[in-house]
Amino acid sequence: MIPIEKQLCCMKRTISLIFAVSLFLTGYSKSKVLITGQIADTSSLEVVYSVPLNGTCFFRDTLQADNTGNFQLKLDIVQPAFVQLRTANSQKQVRLLIEPNEKYHVILSKENKAEISGSNAKGQLWYNSLPAPDFIEEEGKSFRNDTSLAIIQEKIAQLKHSDLENLQQLLEEQAISSTFFQLAKNDRDCYYASLEARTLLIKFYNYIPRTADEALSESGKELLKRLGDIYARYSPNDKALLASPFWGEYAEYYLGDYLLLGQLTQENGFQQLKEIAQLYQNGQGNTLVFAESKKHLTGAVREFFQAKTLLYVGSQMNYEKELIPLFAQFQKDYPKSAYTPYLQPEMDAVTRYHQVIENPFDATIQFVDNYAEINTLEEAIRTVKGKKIYIDIWATWCGPCKKEFAYNKALSKLLAEKDIQQLYISIDKPNAEEKWKENIKFYHLEGSHILANQSLETDLRKRYDKKKGETIAIPWYILVDENGTIIEEHAKSPAKLVARDYP
Repeated sequence: MIPIEKQLCCMKRTISLIFAVSLFLTGYSKSKVLITGQIADTSSLEVVYSVPLNGTCFFRDTLQADNTGNFQLKLDIVQPAFVQLRTANSQKQVRLLIEPNEKYHVILSKENKAEISGSNAKGQLWYNSLPAPDFIEEEGKSFRNDTSLAIIQEKIAQLKHSDLENLQQLLEEQAISSTFFQLAKNDRDCYYASLEARTLLIKFYNYIPRTADEALSESGKELLKRLGDIYARYSPNDKALLASPFWGEYAEYYLGDYLLLGQLTQENGFQQLKEIAQLYQNGQGNTLVFAESKKHLTGAVREFFQAKTLLYVGSQMNYEKELIPLFAQFQKDYPKSAYTPYLQPEMDAVTRYHQVIENPFDATIQFVDNYAEINTLEEAIRTVKGKKIYIDIWATWCGPCKKEFAYNKALSKLLAEKDIQQLYISIDKPNAEEKWKENIKFYHLEGSHILANQSLETDLRKRYDKKKGETIAIPWYILVDENGTIIEEHAKSPAKLVARDYP
């Protein structure tokens, strides 16, 4: 019997030719794709989906289902692509491999199990049965205890072999089109290359020299060589991989890890790595990665990588100032980029942030006296005497915390009507004090503020995790009566409070 990989190699050439001829005959003209669907749980009627811009799968948009949960999505595409869909209150995504002029129907069930009909339905269900981690590193955890590189690579090869065998069987059964086969095959190449690269990089971190006097060990060199072999076999510049939902991470590992860490094999490599680390600490890490992308990525691949990076970093709401010139250069390099409309709102927020933080604090924002000396929640509560208090525990690195600030204007009005004071307790580290104050100013957080010291943070963790006293999940809201007694240890969030008046 001919090995599956050799069968696929021959088949890939034929299918690639068919795929290329098909695109040539259509002249890359736009074609309609219709996706209809139904939401079983109508508590949320918003559908989040990925827009297949230039065949990529990263940028998001939303649509609204009707009152019965039915929705319709029409897309213009010039090439096959992936589309991911989910409801706004679910993290489980349905993934479709779409082709021009085809129709698909999806039912998003309460159990987060997809029901798919339409083109390549059997293949769609197979693809949705595969692991779909938000980050490849999550999938690679099972390999961390394997000390042998050979074992790691053998396990990954076995997983890929199984996927490709199932994919080939679907093709032989004529359950999928040749176009579906090729897109799924490219995706599996990207997924497993990314999984293997990330797993080897995690291993490599154990071999990084600690001082300039140490040389990179032979084991470290071997890991870098194997990483180089992966990137040589599956080049990040290969446009065929670009459609995979996993390409972004794969390229990040290549530019932000492998190429930079590879300097350890050179003379003064340790010093160069220290200088790179300093750039990250000085808020120039993205600038460095963009420079690497200009050296090592080309054409549409580079454009997508830079756009994806700008959107991802911007969406974390850390408002890095370096994004402003990077976006300006992106617009200059790609004046007609299809990605720009999706980047503009995030980049506008970064610009606005740096304008707002130049303004002084107004009287509605107050810092608790000697907040660094407050060691317990009881002490924090006593700083607001004789008043009901709504406590918001947050941090500048917490995206969900900052998303809740969008409701603060309505929240302040509601709490004022009920004579409830606002107290914000940040669990940022002391070295983030400046960033903490900037965020307070930017989001205009009316009320009193405390930056928790280590004792107060420990006390909060013990309250949140009464068994071990270790974990804490934020944002976390607490309601206190006028006597200083906690009456709701896990109160409603601002979004829920403004949706319905607090009882």
